[in-house]
Amino acid sequence: MVSIVTIAGTKYLVDVGFGSNGPAAPVPLVHNHTRIKILPENSEMLTREHIPDNTHKGDAQLLWVYSFRYSASSAWLPAYCFSEIEFLPVDFVTMNFFVSRSPTSWFTYSLVCLKFLMDEREEMVGDVTLFGSDLRKREMGGPSVEVAKIESEEDRVGALERVLGVRLSQPEREGIRGMMTELR
Repeated sequence: MVSIVTIAGTKYLVDVGFGSNGPAAPVPLVHNHTRIKILPENSEMLTREHIPDNTHKGDAQLLWVYSFRYSASSAWLPAYCFSEIEFLPVDFVTMNFFVSRSPTSWFTYSLVCLKFLMDEREEMVGDVTLFGSDLRKREMGGPSVEVAKIESEEDRVGALERVLGVRLSQPEREGIRGMMTELR
């Protein structure tokens, strides 16, 4: 889900849920808008274009496409696209039901948690990501490196608290048991 907000007459893409390759700050809805996202070279771009699956190539089918790249020499990677059509709460209920229940949705079999790393000027300089049993850190647009070996649910709960600042209550810890995402 992306939100489009209007501030002083300018529309912005706001997406806090996509993860480390998504925008970390509002992105103006301006065709070919690019900027550095994570110092020194990790960049993002927003374009308005047709996507390959479009069967009608008229202006009504133009979509906003958010892309990113890891360095100035790497290729742009399209992450997702969206339109400016307003969705209603019932639309999100339906979409979220699929994402949370379908065996083809990776959200049903993978646990993911992300924390952005900020410098003293509040600029994003990297991230720490827990994906399943893989805990990795990426700084300054460099390669991601393993932070810790996660071999059990106890290890993962400890890493969530120590590294990502997420404290699970005892009932939440017990609620993990028997779930598809539980480390065994």
